[in-house]
Amino acid sequence: MKKTQKILMVLVIFLLFSLAGCSSKIDNAENEKLVKKVIEATKSVKSTNVKIETIQNFTNPDQNVHSIIQLDTSMTTNPFIVKINRNEERNGQKIESMLYITDDTVYVEDIKNKTWKRATNEKFREGYNGKRKLANFEIVTEFLHAIQNKMKVSENDLNYEVTYSGSENSVNKVFSKILDSVQTGTEELRKKLLVEKVEVKYIIDKKTFLPIECEIKAKFAYFKDGQRVISVSLDEEFTAKFSEINEVKEIIIPEEAKNGKLIEADLSYK
Repeated sequence: MKKTQKILMVLVIFLLFSLAGCSSKIDNAENEKLVKKVIEATKSVKSTNVKIETIQNFTNPDQNVHSIIQLDTSMTTNPFIVKINRNEERNGQKIESMLYITDDTVYVEDIKNKTWKRATNEKFREGYNGKRKLANFEIVTEFLHAIQNKMKVSENDLNYEVTYSGSENSVNKVFSKILDSVQTGTEELRKKLLVEKVEVKYIIDKKTFLPIECEIKAKFAYFKDGQRVISVSLDEEFTAKFSEINEVKEIIIPEEAKNGKLIEADLSYK
């Protein structure tokens, strides 16, 4: 009897391990399949609106910086135009400006005097490619691809919900790309900090396989000589909500922007 029980126990344990292994493989295969469907679906998008918000809290012994950046963005592919209404609040001060991006020109509203500048030089336009990629799903799907082997997927009648929690280096690199796309000038700061944890949530429409919402939160910590310095930290939150997919009307660039001063040097937008 005891021998039979031992044999049964071994068989049960073997079966459990076998099922666990199969389950893991099936999950990875299903995740990969879902990500591929999302990437393919986004390639057919002709227009969309997306509301993007980043919240940054930086703490160090000298100062605390709290900033909120909101990008109210519209995009069409034929012709390709991205329109961005940008609002930034930093320690109580507010700044608002407009930006248009086409295949060959960037139109930037001068924050100080509300006049327009434009640039056709490829070197300048490279700095705005990230904003293009935010508007057309490219960076959002790149991040989804980065987490596909670690993400968990649940579903309801309407949507898939994708979640991830971790600190893999490949994931952190793509997240840094996203943050750099929203706001330039913080790259050097993040190089001095280490990502402790990234938490992600995607909402994906089950019928279209298009992302309709993306939320990413990250905690950064500062280490010196192998020891964490508690007094220095950075928290970042990023959200993107897509709407009116393939329903955006024509985007018209205002004449004052088209006639703006052509700048081939010292153009910046932050």
